[in-house]
Amino acid sequence: MTDYFKRINTLDLYQPLLLKAQTLIKNCADKGHVFFVTSGGRGKAEQNALYALGRTVKNPTGACAKKPLGNIVTNAKFGQSAHSFMIGIDVTHDLDGNGDNGLQPDWNLPNYKILAEEAAKVGLESGVNWTSFPDAPHLQLPISKHNIKLQDLAKIFESGGYPAVFAFLNKFQW
Repeated sequence: MTDYFKRINTLDLYQPLLLKAQTLIKNCADKGHVFFVTSGGRGKAEQNALYALGRTVKNPTGACAKKPLGNIVTNAKFGQSAHSFMIGIDVTHDLDGNGDNGLQPDWNLPNYKILAEEAAKVGLESGVNWTSFPDAPHLQLPISKHNIKLQDLAKIFESGGYPAVFAFLNKFQW
């Protein structure tokens, strides 16, 4: 069987997200739409490095320089993304359905709309439907359904790290 999660460390993810994502990816594959999980939870350094891409930043000498690789890929610093709390993943649709021979990314929006439909069926939120910064490859637990904000999770994280965040999230039905 193909390991659709081989590009990430699944042990870092909040387990209810992982279980839903596994079901989602299998359901999509069963319908002929192959997605590979390409990004999972992100620590502070990784999330902030992604945020810096494509932005002008000050180097240690105070001079400004554009971060290499040019394009902005996220509007979220650490604590402002579901990835920061291990409740968000990014997936990529594979053109040939055979990620074992190298992932062939397909950014065809209709495939991600299918992903969003299937995500809703298993209880995940898709970024394809966001209006301010649509993010078709992004999936996350629907924390807003429980009136949870990322700022809430950031405060909990500051006081107790991931164990505290997971203990808090465990109070809800996912």
